[in-house]
Amino acid sequence: MSERKRAEADVKGVTERDFNVWKHHPVTKLFKEFLVDYRGALITRIVEQWESGALKLTDELEARGRVRAVQEMIDLEFGHIASMYGIEGTSNADEENRSS
Repeated sequence: MSERKRAEADVKGVTERDFNVWKHHPVTKLFKEFLVDYRGALITRIVEQWESGALKLTDELEARGRVRAVQEMIDLEFGHIASMYGIEGTSNADEENRSS
């Protein structure tokens, strides 16, 4: 895909440039900081339960799933969204394909 077409690619009206502007917005930065802190709190809580001997397997599995889901949100890039909707050729999607 040409650089021009790559720059014009969008997902439901949102371009990669729009997404990157959003990522640098103060509210988005606060939300990402919250996600990082929330992930850390989940891990701390589960470790405390483990240390006290009160950790149940179901709690561990739920926490593991939450930690992974939150990490996916922290790591979200435009290419991930584009790929979900079957739109290839964004720079982030290209990077993902190279690293796989």
